[in-house]
Amino acid sequence: MKPTETQTPAATAKPEITIKLTRPLERGEQVISTLVLREPRAINLKGMKLADVLQLDVDSILTLTQRIATPPLTDIEVRWLAPSDITRIGVAVIDFFADRPTDPDEADRS
Repeated sequence: MKPTETQTPAATAKPEITIKLTRPLERGEQVISTLVLREPRAINLKGMKLADVLQLDVDSILTLTQRIATPPLTDIEVRWLAPSDITRIGVAVIDFFADRPTDPDEADRS
């Protein structure tokens, strides 16, 4: 059975990376001190250039952060992220694009 737009394959666990913000964001009385970034899928990258993401283009990182972060952030909130947090988010996102062997024995051959 092939997945459709409304289904996701049960066997595909999405890796996540947690980022502790150096400068937490305030949303009313709520303080956002960590973001959980899930691995981007093709739909999250639509309209973006991978080269821009991989070169840590700030606008690209901010756009992608809005698409893959939990809790979801508004446009204004991502623009208030500290430069060090934007850099850490960008480096974490790049890690999602790293080739990871699925066979544990392959890791030893690298």
